Amino acid sequence: VVNRDHVIRSQPNLIWFEGDGCICMEESKFNYFLSRLEVKRTVMLDDGRQRDSVYTLRSYALHELGLLLHQQGFRVAEVSGMTATPGVFFGADSPRILIVAERRADKRDEPSRPPPPGMPPE
Repeated sequence: VVNRDHVIRSQPNLIWFEGDGCICMEESKFNYFLSRLEVKRTVMLDDGRQRDSVYTLRSYALHELGLLLHQQGFRVAEVSGMTATPGVFFGADSPRILIVAERRADKRDEPSRPPPPGMPPE
């Protein structure tokens, strides 16, 4: 998952790139109330036509993903920020959030373990 805290550091943003027979421009800004990246893409075709599209992407912070997993019966076993550095997460400097999660056993079968730092007790 894209790391919300990494994304917001580069917003607002304006980029352009060339595609096959077109030039694309994207304007993006982060909506802090909804935790969504709002993007307007303009595609200018070689024949002079222009197409605009708007879309939003929900962005998640690590604590939100951990809570969602916990609510569904999982525990976070490991967090990474890149595939090249398993088990290493540098907060906003990590472009992604990669989580290894385990389904929690029935409470009667599992010895009690402390939750990872910052996570609610099971």
